[in-house]
Amino acid sequence: MRNFLPASGIALSMLAAPAVHAEAPPGYYASVNRNNAEDLRRTLHEIIDDHTIFPLESDEVDIWDILLLADENIDNPNHVVTIFRNASLPKQDGPDLNLSYDYGWPKEYGFPVITEGNIPRTDGHNMFVADDSYVTKRNGWLASGCTSSCEELPTVSTNGRGGGSGEFPGNSNWLLTQGNDGLWQVWKGRMGDIARAVFYMDIRYEGGIHTPSGRPEPQFAFPGGFRPDALIDRTRSGENEDEAFYGNKSTLLGWHRDDEPDDIEQRHHETIYAFQGNRNPFIDHPEWVACIWQDLCTPFQINGAVSDAWYDPEIPGQGFLVTVLPSLELMFVAMFTYDVQRPPENVSAIIGEPGHRWFTALGSYEGSTANLVIEQTTGGVFDTEAPVDQLEDGSMVVEFGGCDNATLEYDIPSIGRQGTISLERVVKDNVALCEALEANGEN
Repeated sequence: MRNFLPASGIALSMLAAPAVHAEAPPGYYASVNRNNAEDLRRTLHEIIDDHTIFPLESDEVDIWDILLLADENIDNPNHVVTIFRNASLPKQDGPDLNLSYDYGWPKEYGFPVITEGNIPRTDGHNMFVADDSYVTKRNGWLASGCTSSCEELPTVSTNGRGGGSGEFPGNSNWLLTQGNDGLWQVWKGRMGDIARAVFYMDIRYEGGIHTPSGRPEPQFAFPGGFRPDALIDRTRSGENEDEAFYGNKSTLLGWHRDDEPDDIEQRHHETIYAFQGNRNPFIDHPEWVACIWQDLCTPFQINGAVSDAWYDPEIPGQGFLVTVLPSLELMFVAMFTYDVQRPPENVSAIIGEPGHRWFTALGSYEGSTANLVIEQTTGGVFDTEAPVDQLEDGSMVVEFGGCDNATLEYDIPSIGRQGTISLERVVKDNVALCEALEANGEN
């Protein structure tokens, strides 16, 4: 086998079967906004976009080498387990008429022609080691439910999974072909893997440019039942398409629900992540499928770990110190300005300058939103007994989309200023704690 370095820096010849992780690295999804389907889709795409590309064939690292690791038999590291037949077969240097690979979102729907710029063709989150005979039978047909009248393509028993045939649906795949059309039902142990690969492709490919390479990318859409089938049929053109459609909403949502991510899928996922540098969000967070395709979204819940220094990177020199008091369900925000450049060495800071003004805001929060009353603090001189006055002076609404993103709307009548700005943390140290509290439903 070839010797190369994945993102982790470990040579392939030294890499054992990848470990299984139950969740993404801390902070990976910090910028996610799940208040609604549109925001969740947009922020997830921004996170998983621009992955590292590997070729189909290379004298160094290629996608086949990666798949051999991703689908390695946990009981026999010299073998791989195929997705549809569930067979354990010896690893080999490249695909052939015995052992090959196939796709969750079939290549026939948008990217059938091998070209240098065909980025989806080697996206490991959508690829699995497969028996070539089953790949030929499947022929990229639409994922859908079958009946006992369909042709049965059974699995074999490997690692305590699969095996058995003759009873619908059992542990078998099922195929229906009608002229130039066909349906394919995946066996129950891997149907969720296929569904989540399709969901990933929809979010990952939204047109635009692959920034590292400068290559254009297509736009894929899992129609979700809201587009006519003609669009899907048109996509199967035999050519690479700039815009492609695939999927059946009820079928794929059912497969996703009935086959939750397991160790086999997690092992595949973590291996692809180690090389490509991006993840499939719907393996880490299966609940996000319902938000995007069923509009069942659970907004972010403010917790104590959003307490931090925040700023708007588009407006340097303006900062916000946020403090959450969970026991009182109150939030305090200090709004201030600062120099964005260090002054000359001969300039001393004027601490306690009587002309200084600053604003604070205090109020209650519920869910992802805090409604605060702004007060202007005037008077006072540093280290003196000069009187300080606080005047109610407007309102502030802070809406958190996640552990590292928020919008702040303010209205300060005394200075005639209103606006809405985007916030992110100055440093990310508290993001992991915030995510942990959010996952456990804690304040």
